[in-house]
This record gives sequence, structure tokens and C-alpha cells, in this order.
Amino acid sequence: MQVSSKILFLAAIMPGLNLPAEPLHDNATSTNLMVQAMMVKAEIRREGGPGLMLADRAYLVAGTNRFAFLVPPELRLQVVDQRRVQLFTADYSRLLTVKVLDRPSPGTPQLDVNLSREHVLKEYPGAKILSQSAPTVCGQEGLGFEFEWIADGKLARRSRVVLAGTSAGMLELSVTSSPEQFESALPGFNTLLMTLVASEFGGKLKVIPISGLL
Repeated sequence: MQVSSKILFLAAIMPGLNLPAEPLHDNATSTNLMVQAMMVKAEIRREGGPGLMLADRAYLVAGTNRFAFLVPPELRLQVVDQRRVQLFTADYSRLLTVKVLDRPSPGTPQLDVNLSREHVLKEYPGAKILSQSAPTVCGQEGLGFEFEWIADGKLARRSRVVLAGTSAGMLELSVTSSPEQFESALPGFNTLLMTLVASEFGGKLKVIPISGLL
């Protein structure tokens, strides 16, 4: 389901903003409360301050769940469906995806290695897992899988998927490119992982000022 062709808003704001629990925009209506609660909305805001470089930060809202992260240079953002946004280069040679997997519950969701591996293999049939890692996301240890697979039955792709339990729900974060360009795609993905913040249970989001990230 296509939520929107592209939602890109640009605004100058002060760093260290604490967002309220209300949605950014309330244009979507649905009698299905579960679908409405999980529908992802997104915007990009340009942030900075005296003596600081300007940077673009993406803000995502799924019901009362909120997330934010710095957008790597040269990447564009679009909402793909109810739970997923993508960031991509103009030539689509690099693709980053943020997907909300479930609604939050009090506490941080625990990750099971076997179930996480099964989840990845189900989403990428025929994938050959090359390595496993445990990157830190939102202050918690996540699970990462790097693998190669064939897209559309003919295109060789290399991906890294990180499953992360946060206070605002489980996320699936991924980067995909050709095997030859994969290493050059990783810095942007690492920016996403390192700058991602999630709201507390109930919707309060505390954003780290740009000065604290540089």
C-alpha cells in the first residue's frame, strides 16, 4: 500500500527539541485502528546552530511511536508503505530501509538469534548469510546479519539487516547495494545506526543536538 509518493519537508529548528506525542500531520483516516496506529509518517528537518554545519534529520511517527536519525548525505527519503521508509541515492545504487515491525510494550523487546535469523531468511528467500554481528542501536544490543541474495531472480545484491529492540517497538534496519559497492554504502548505514533515537513508551522523543553528534 502506497501511503504517499514522497514526504519531504524542510524546516530550520533549534537543536535539542523534545517532540510531543501528537502526530506530525493527521491527514490519514481509517476505521482500522491498528492500521492507523502503525501508519508511518515522515519528514526531514534541517538542523544546525551558530558555528555548526547544517544537517538533515528524519523524524518518523507510527501512532505514538517516534524515531529520529540523521540522514546521510546524498540520500533521499520516501514513505514506501504503512510501516516502512527508504533512503536511496539518485541512481538507486544504495538503499537504506527503516521498518517498524511491532507496537511497543513496556521494557525493551528481547531478541532471539534463531528467530531473528529465520525472519531474515523468510524476507530474503535463498539468501546466503555471510556473517552475524551485534551492533548497538538506541543503547541496546541488536542483531545484524550480512548476506548475499539474488533480487528479481537475476540481480546480485549484498545486504546487512539489523534487528533492534527499542522502547518504541522493534525495528528492522537494512542497507542494500551491489556486492561491489557494498563497502561504500556502509558509512551511511552506520550513520543511521549511530544517530537513531526512539521515543520512550508513551511517545516522548528526546533528540540529541547536532553539537553532541559532531
